Amino acid sequence: MIKLLVIMSLAGGVLTALMLVRHRLAKSGKELEIPYGVAIAFGGFWLIAERFLNQFG
Repeated sequence: MIKLLVIMSLAGGVLTALMLVRHRLAKSGKELEIPYGVAIAFGGFWLIAERFLNQFG
C-alpha cells in the first residue's frame, strides 16, 4: 500500500509539472486543471504489472 502511495505521488508530481509547463507555454487564461485520476491509475497499473512481471523472474 505504501508503494502505491509513493508511485502515485511521484506520478502526480510529474503530471502536475508537465501540465504546468504546457499551460504556461500555451499562455492560456483559464484555470489549470490537473487530471489526478491518471496518476492514480498509473500507480495501480504499475503495481499490477510489477506483480505479474516478477512472477516469471
